[in-house]
Amino acid sequence: MTAARSTSFRMLARLLVVSLVAAALAFLGLASPAAAATTISGTVTLNSGGAGPAGTTVVVRPAGGGTALASTTIDPSTGAYSVSVTATAVDVVVTAPDGSGLGQTTVDDVDATRDRTVDVVLVPAEAVSVSGVVRDGSGEPLSGVLVS
Repeated sequence: MTAARSTSFRMLARLLVVSLVAAALAFLGLASPAAAATTISGTVTLNSGGAGPAGTTVVVRPAGGGTALASTTIDPSTGAYSVSVTATAVDVVVTAPDGSGLGQTTVDDVDATRDRTVDVVLVPAEAVSVSGVVRDGSGEPLSGVLVS
């Protein structure tokens, strides 16, 4: 066997061994392929009807928080948005522009293993008053409890 043929044979043998090991790991579930890109899309509307205001942003981040994976602004005439991500679970955070009087809305733990539609309705960020009695496990009222 010539030196060139011997080198080619060794390279082919190494490639075959690496391929077999990768296949065995994948079969055993010890190696996973790179996540495929999926699309998270939807429409942002107002609770009173119509599209969300111009300048509304949609940020998609890993489920539970973290650095944004993708962000965009909605189409002001339709409220539509679309982003592409490579993650298995994400949070979709929709924020209306400052001064709009609308609250931020977060849709937690969206399964992003396949394309998903996440529609969001923005509602006014109004002050809410809550009243009541805090009770212990046996139903007795508790005093001096701070609720925040």
